[in-house]
Amino acid sequence: MFELSIVACLLSVIGASTQSVIYSGQGFATEYYDVKDPHVCGWSYDSMNQGNVACNPTIGLSLEKIDSNHLVAMNNTLLHTDLSLYCGKKVVVSVNGKPSSLPLFIGDGCGRCSSGPSTSRTWNPSAAPGIDLSHEVLQELSRDACHAGHVEISWEVFDEQVYEFDALTSSTAEVTIALPSPASEAQTWMATGSFASYTRGPCMTCVDNAWKCDGNVLEQCIGNTWTPRVTCAVGTSCQGGSNPYCA
Repeated sequence: MFELSIVACLLSVIGASTQSVIYSGQGFATEYYDVKDPHVCGWSYDSMNQGNVACNPTIGLSLEKIDSNHLVAMNNTLLHTDLSLYCGKKVVVSVNGKPSSLPLFIGDGCGRCSSGPSTSRTWNPSAAPGIDLSHEVLQELSRDACHAGHVEISWEVFDEQVYEFDALTSSTAEVTIALPSPASEAQTWMATGSFASYTRGPCMTCVDNAWKCDGNVLEQCIGNTWTPRVTCAVGTSCQGGSNPYCA
């Protein structure tokens, strides 16, 4: 019996070691949606919940349709280097070195998380490394999400599929966009993931999850409509083109 226990223990250790980490980092966790309780802390997540996630670029899949508060948004730029590598993979988040047991998985891109130095340990709402979560999960990690707004974390993405996204394709897709007058012919553009789109005038729709600067306001495309997300502080300006940040 003692020998069997040793064997079982060794097998457990070996099994754990084969689960490889494909991405890890340190930074900050924030919240951007909540499909279980969209009206919390005095604001509404209704519009965010209806936005399509980056991990279903072909058919469009909203946070509301996924109906899970365990979806995580990671570095937008890195995610779109290879959607199939990251989408649906297991995420373990640790606070003060203590890992959470929440069943989290990658499903979306975070603009703030892909801006600024990846080694920065200074909180910046426009450019700081980290991940974006649901209000419920941030509450679990911070115990006071309504007032905290963000929490320092470390995280790991494991090569373990937790959620299957249908119609997952490359983040680079060729799309045909009809330009409004005076242009009379449709032109074909390459839209790379959720962070590149072509716009011309206020009547032009956008590619869901794309980002841009509108003066000193960072806007995200939600439901084919540009939606203000962050206003740069006095003395700073929106920079970065399709990967905007305040500096």
